[in-house]
Amino acid sequence: MGGRIRFIVSGSAPLSKEIADFFETALDCNFYERYGSAESTTVICMTKPKDRQRGHVGGVIPCAELKLVDIPEMNF
Repeated sequence: MGGRIRFIVSGSAPLSKEIADFFETALDCNFYERYGSAESTTVICMTKPKDRQRGHVGGVIPCAELKLVDIPEMNF
């Protein structure tokens, strides 16, 4: 990959700690996890650069608003 990778981003649900650590170590770069959807056009949540905890997609980015609602019929 040319040795010029500065960071890599996963755009899905949180990856397992082992997979995220593997990519960060093997590619020798920062690894970020994020969540977004077509309805939001881009990123809603993203891990912070110094966040070493795995298993989440980070907090809501500063320029976004997130609304959570209950969906009783789906048990959410």
